[in-house]
Amino acid sequence: MQEAKTLGFDEAMATNSGYVYMLPKLGFEAIGGFGLNITNSLSADEYALDGLSALTLSFELKAAQLSGIRTAVPKGAVLYGRLPLMIMANCPIKAETGCKACSHSLTDRTGTTFPVKCRMHEGEDYNELLNSKTLYLPDKLDYFDIDFGILMFTDESPEEVKAVLGDYQAGISRRDGKDYTNGLYFRGVL
Repeated sequence: MQEAKTLGFDEAMATNSGYVYMLPKLGFEAIGGFGLNITNSLSADEYALDGLSALTLSFELKAAQLSGIRTAVPKGAVLYGRLPLMIMANCPIKAETGCKACSHSLTDRTGTTFPVKCRMHEGEDYNELLNSKTLYLPDKLDYFDIDFGILMFTDESPEEVKAVLGDYQAGISRRDGKDYTNGLYFRGVL
């Protein structure tokens, strides 16, 4: 974090409640990440009172629920990317085949392939199981009453990033035959 500070970064995403308090002590403006699982106005207000300058709301909400959350600070949502389904301390691939034979993916009984991203965090391995489909909503932005959107890129090429940014700026969808998802924004958890 100190290196990031010396490089000129002054904002950081608080992905869990511990970071909410740590980041300001390190001199960063803290923005609430989706890992805080903010699902209602009360929790949004509490995090704002804790000093977060903006909040990313839970992607498990319907668009209408997300839009109904009121808070004194800007609120946003993840609008593009492979959403994380699970964070694992132990890698299921390493346990089965070892790191050298790693495919960086798991396949379920239906043949659907889910990417697995290996991450390093304070010297400890952890892994994210990502959705098999990419969240893609450039033509549905009018359904969201939010102040900002987050586009999460994982394995896209520079050309794909440029195309996605263009789609979101223009508010048009070019699915190009790819199988995308709307996430839970239009069907909800329950």
